[in-house]
Amino acid sequence: MDPTTGPVAPRPLPVQRELFDIPDDVAYFNCASLAPQLRSAREAAEAAWRRRAQPWLIHADDWFTEVEERRALFARLAGVDADGVALVPATSYGLAVAAANLTAAPGQRVLVLAEDYPSNYYTWQRFARRTGATLAAVARRPGQRWAEAVLEAQSTRAALALIAELPQSQAEVVVLRMVAGLDVAQVARIVGKRPNAVRVLAHRGLRRLARQVEAAGLARGVTR
Repeated sequence: MDPTTGPVAPRPLPVQRELFDIPDDVAYFNCASLAPQLRSAREAAEAAWRRRAQPWLIHADDWFTEVEERRALFARLAGVDADGVALVPATSYGLAVAAANLTAAPGQRVLVLAEDYPSNYYTWQRFARRTGATLAAVARRPGQRWAEAVLEAQSTRAALALIAELPQSQAEVVVLRMVAGLDVAQVARIVGKRPNAVRVLAHRGLRRLARQVEAAGLARGVTR
């Protein structure tokens, strides 16, 4: 922030299409499931395969120096110390390491998403068996947001704690809609706002709650 001019608006990300092998007539959005590879990533992979075809050129020190180089590069990208970065061969391995370093008490719950990958579910299933905690798979109804489903699965105390972090107008509407179960018209009469304003406040509140749920790890974390 510039103290003389105030906060600087973020610059829009320029078009990155040329970095990928995506034809001009293709608009691809399914990146969360299967993202396209960068051209540079593909070239690096091809170079690695060519090198692997000649193992006599690979020296013992290469197994360590290249790993440390990649850790340092990612640490710089993430803004953290390289010693805080661990490279794992698979997501399931990373989850298993995280679970092995956590604990829970009987009576606590581990929440997972019902549509999550099995590797995540099985990891926390073993964790629950080891610690005596209870594993709960959170499902969502048709048209329901994940944030809504997770909030329903949380204890009232945990849910209200998250809602309390919202702006007052959003918190009030979310409590009346999601906790008390009132419809839009009823909430509008209580808070003295138009129904459309209630819908907007609820929408913004739930979007903010979704970010809070993700940041707090509640969708996959341990909760009382």
